[in-house]
This record gives sequence, C-alpha cells and structure tokens, in this order.
Amino acid sequence: MSATTRGWSPKQLARGAGAFYLVIIVCGIWTEVFVRGPITVAGDPGATAANLLANEALFRMGFVAEAVMAVADVAVTVLLYLILRVVSKPLALAAAAFHLTQTAVLAANTMTAFGALLFLTANVASATAPAAFDGAQVNALVYHAFNVHGHGYSLALIFFGVNCLLLGVLIWRAAFLPKALGALMAASGLVYLTTSIVRFAAPEHYSTLSPAFVVCLIAELALALWLVVRGVDEAKWG
Repeated sequence: MSATTRGWSPKQLARGAGAFYLVIIVCGIWTEVFVRGPITVAGDPGATAANLLANEALFRMGFVAEAVMAVADVAVTVLLYLILRVVSKPLALAAAAFHLTQTAVLAANTMTAFGALLFLTANVASATAPAAFDGAQVNALVYHAFNVHGHGYSLALIFFGVNCLLLGVLIWRAAFLPKALGALMAASGLVYLTTSIVRFAAPEHYSTLSPAFVVCLIAELALALWLVVRGVDEAKWG
C-alpha cells in the first residue's frame, strides 16, 4: 500500500470519491431542474423576478446545495488525485489543478445569482429601505444577473472540460479501472469544452447543442457509480 494513502486502501479512496461525486450530481440536478428551472422564465424578466421572490426559501436552499457541491468537489479532486497519481503524477496534478479552478469559479459564480435575490429583496420587499429602482429596472437587472450566472457556469465548465479530458486519459491508461470509463470522461470533456466555447463565440447555436449534455451525465454517473460499487482493482493499483 502506498504511503500516500496513509492507512486508506485504494478501494476506500475510490468509494469515497464516488460517494462525493454522487453528492455533486444529485445537488447539481436538483438546483438546475427544481430550483433555477422553475424560477427562470426565458424572455420574461418580470415573471422571473416574481418567481424568485415567491420562491425565496427554495432559492436559498439551492444556494446551500451549490455550496455543498463546492465542498464535495474539493474532496473528489483530492481523492481522485491520490488514486490516479500512480498512473502519471504530472497528469493527475494537472487534472486536479483544472478541477479546483473550476470549483473556485463556480463558487464565486453562485454569488451572481444570489446577488440577484439580495438586489430584488432590497428594492422590492424591503420594509426598511426605499426602492432605488423602479419595477421594470429591478426585473431587468435580476434577469441579467441570472444570464451572467449562466455564462459564469459555462466559463467554469471550460476548466472542467480540460479536467475531464485529463481524467479520461488517466483512466484509459490505468490498469485498475475500465477503459470505457476513460473514453466516456474524455467524451464528456469534449462536450463541456465545445458547448461552453459555443455559448461565448456563437450563442445562437448553444441551445442546439444542449442535448449533448446527456453524454456528460452518463459519463459522470457511470464513473461515480463504478467507484462506489466496484472501486478499483487493488491488485493492479500502484
């Protein structure tokens, strides 16, 4: 057993990484589908602002879920590094660096959407401070904040896309994990990179590429479940 595990077996590290990865997936789907999805109304700033105000408690819980995601992201990064450094320490370190950069960008980006709530309550629902903007201005700025948040997410996914490509290479080269998982993660990285770049460079085509995110969900869920259920082949690790 490598001294870097400090008493933890590779299979335990893998299962820990998989468990934290599942936390990220569950929290991510919940905030996107059940929190921001119902609140945001495309092309309608007034309805979006009204939904945000009416669902303030839910939105705050979504913020907490995103904070949990960020913490779990750090844990996954560390555990995957400890597992995959035996394949290539430079590549594993690079993957960890890109992953942590993504986490930092995402964590900072959450304040963009949360700032929309703070702005909205300060100008509409505050009982102690007079409104600084009229209703149409408030709605437009809240809607704009949500739009900026979406672009910030895409910026973070550029770093995560590189991370996924590096993980794909590492897993493909690892004798203790299935090559199919490496191929899926590499494909996921290409999807993240392509969609994110298109969102900034050619936004009119972004929505047509959105279905490709199914590849990312399949790849990451497959990796997380494999790590939890099977872990790694300890006989081939190290």
